[in-house]
Amino acid sequence: MIASMDYFPRVWLRLLQDSFICNLSAGLRPGGFLNPYTSPWGPYLKFFTRANAPYWLLWGHSLSSYGPSPANKFMRENFFPPIESIDLAKQHYKQYSQLVVPEGDPLDVRGVRNSAPARNNEFFFTNLDTMPLPTHHGDAEVGLGIEDFHVETADAFVTNTDPDHPPPPPVSPDRLACVHANSGQKPGESWDSFYVRYMDGLERCKARETAQEKANRLHLEQLNKNGPVGRKKAHAGGGLARSIRGFTGRRRISGTSASIFQSIPLGVEVPYVQPYQDLFETDADLPDFISKENPTQLVSKEDKATSSMLQAVQDLVVRVREPVEDPTMFPSGPIAEYLALRHGFEISATNNWNHTLHGVGKLPAGRADLVVKNLMCVDDKQSIQAEATTAIVNFYNVMAASTPLDKLPPAWDVVSRLKLDFERLRLQCLPSALLEKKTTYVLRPPEGSDDQSEWFVALHSATAVLLVYRSGWTTMEEIAKGLLSYRIPFRTVVECRSRHLVKVPAGKTRGLGQRRLHFSPTVEDMYDYEDAREEVLQSPCGRAILMQGGIAARLAYGVVPEYLVYDGPNLVHTEVVCTDGELDFIDDAVTTDQLDVVSGVFLVDTDGTAGAARMEAHKSFWPKQSTWFTTGYAGDQWLPPAEQWFIPRLRSLIQGNDFELLNATEWKSHLTRNVKKSRPVFANSDNVAAEFIRRQLG
Repeated sequence: MIASMDYFPRVWLRLLQDSFICNLSAGLRPGGFLNPYTSPWGPYLKFFTRANAPYWLLWGHSLSSYGPSPANKFMRENFFPPIESIDLAKQHYKQYSQLVVPEGDPLDVRGVRNSAPARNNEFFFTNLDTMPLPTHHGDAEVGLGIEDFHVETADAFVTNTDPDHPPPPPVSPDRLACVHANSGQKPGESWDSFYVRYMDGLERCKARETAQEKANRLHLEQLNKNGPVGRKKAHAGGGLARSIRGFTGRRRISGTSASIFQSIPLGVEVPYVQPYQDLFETDADLPDFISKENPTQLVSKEDKATSSMLQAVQDLVVRVREPVEDPTMFPSGPIAEYLALRHGFEISATNNWNHTLHGVGKLPAGRADLVVKNLMCVDDKQSIQAEATTAIVNFYNVMAASTPLDKLPPAWDVVSRLKLDFERLRLQCLPSALLEKKTTYVLRPPEGSDDQSEWFVALHSATAVLLVYRSGWTTMEEIAKGLLSYRIPFRTVVECRSRHLVKVPAGKTRGLGQRRLHFSPTVEDMYDYEDAREEVLQSPCGRAILMQGGIAARLAYGVVPEYLVYDGPNLVHTEVVCTDGELDFIDDAVTTDQLDVVSGVFLVDTDGTAGAARMEAHKSFWPKQSTWFTTGYAGDQWLPPAEQWFIPRLRSLIQGNDFELLNATEWKSHLTRNVKKSRPVFANSDNVAAEFIRRQLG
C-alpha cells in the first residue's frame, strides 16, 4: 500500500503500542506478542501480516499448574500448533535477549533446561511449572503493558525467581546471530556491532543532507511524533524499540516470515473471548460462541475500555488507504536547475540564441511553455522568468536538431568548463550484457579511496553519469542516494570472476493469473493485487525494483526502504549487468513476471483464437514497466507531470472509483504527451554526453 513515507503505517504502530510488547529484530522489524485468551485484536492480525510484521502467539495458562487440562478443539485448531511442533519447540527452547530471531537456524544458547510437554493425545497441557500470563492491572481484556514485565531476570513473565532453577546464563554479545537477508547485518556480526554501524551510517547520511533533505526528514519525524497517541511514542519506519529479555520456552512463537518456527496457523477471526480462567476450567462446558454458526460481535457494547479503541482503529484502517500528498516526496526544482544538472545547459549564458543550429520544427523564442510541456521538466504550473524563456527555447531547438558535440555553443558545460575528476571517482565504460549495443558506465571508488564499498554504481545513461560528476557525489552511497532522489534507473553491481553462464530466455509471464473473457475486477481483486505486490516488493528483489525507475520504482517507493539499496546486492538471484574480459559485474535480478505483479497484470481471455491456442490480453491496473518507458510520461527520470498523473490514479484505485484494466495500446493512448517531440531531445543530449565521456577517458 503506497500510503505515506512511513515504512510501517501509523495505524499498525498504534496497534502495537496499545496492545503488544514489542522488540526489534536484527532486520529492524517490529514484532509483537499476543495472548489469544485476553486480546480482542484477533480480526486485525491480517493487517500485521500484510505489513510483514512478525507476531507471536503466547500459549500456556495459569490453570495448567493445577493439573492437566483437556484440549479445547476450537482453540487448538485455530491458535495452537500441533503437539509434535510443541515438542520440537521445547527442544529448541531459547532465551531471546535483544534479538528476535527472524529467519535461519535458531540460536545456540547453553544452560537451558528442557520442559517439553508429554506427547499425549488426550491432554494438550501437562502439569508443568508454567507461570500465569500477566494482565494489565487485573483486566484480562486489556493489552499487555511494558511495565507488567519483570525484565531483570531470565523469565520475563515471573515476579520471583526460583533458587532451585536459576536462570540460564546471558547470551554472549558476540553470539552468532541469525542474519536476516535484508537487514544489512553481516554474517557473524553481533547485534551490538551491527546497531552501532547502522546508527553511524545514519549519522553520516544526516551530515551529508542538503537543507531541503534535512527539512523533509524533520517534517516526517514531526508528523510521526504527532501520529500515535498513548503513553509511548513510536518511531517512523521501525516500530517500538523495547528490550524484552528472557522469553521462556513455554511460549511457542510464530512469525509471518518463513522459518522453522512458522507452524501456528493464523486462525479465524474470533469474537470477544472470555478470560482464559473461565475458558479452560476442567469441568466447564465449551463457550457458547464456539458452537454458534455465526460469530458474535468482537467486543460487547458494555466493554467501553476496548470498544472505543477498536472503533478508532477501524476508522484509521479506512483512512490509511488514502494516499498522502506530500510536496516534498518528489520536489520539482527550477527548470534552470534541471537543465544545468542533467543536461549541462546554462540558462544565464551571455549568448543564448543560436538560430543557425535550429532545425525543422523549431519553436519561436517566446514559447518556453511548449518546451516545458514537451520535456515535462517542471511542474506545468511553475512560472518561468521572462529573461529565461529565450534560452530555454534555444536549448530545445538545438537538441531537437541533433546537434553534435563539436558544434555546441559555450552555453553547454561539456564545451566550456566541465572536467571529469577521475581521481575522485573512477569511471569504466563496458559493454552491456542486458541491452544490445549499449554501454554500461560503472562508477567506483579510485585506488586508495576512503570509500570501502563492496559494490559499485552502474548506469546506462551518459547524462546521468555527468549529473553525478556535476553534483560532486563521491561515495557509492552518496551516488545511490542522489539517483534515488531523482528516480533515475541504476544498478548496484559487484565484481566477480566470469562464470560464462548461458542466459535462459524468460518464460511466459503469469502476472496475477488467468481471467475469463469480460473479466471486471472487484475490490477483492484489488486487495489480492496489493497483497501480491507487497509480497514481491518485500522479497529480496524489492531493492532492485526500487532502482528500476519508471512506474515500478514509483510503486515500490514507500514500501521498500532505501537503506536496502545502500546495503548492496543480496545476491539471492543475480544477473550479469556488464562484463570486462574475464570479470562480470552482477546485481540482483528482477523477472518480467515480478514486474508484472507490481503493475497488477491479469491475463484476460479475448474473443480471438490462434489455431487451437487461446488468445489472451495483458490488462493491468498500472502500465507494465516495459510499456511505461514507451509512453510520453517516461522522460529521462521521474518528472513532475508523471507524479501529477500518478496520485489521482492511485486515489481512484484506493477509493474504488475506477478498477478499469487497460492493455498496452490503451495505456500508450492515455499517456501520449508529445512523446515524438521529447524523445529526440533526450536521445541527442545522451549522445552528446556519451561522446564527451569517451573524449575525457581518452
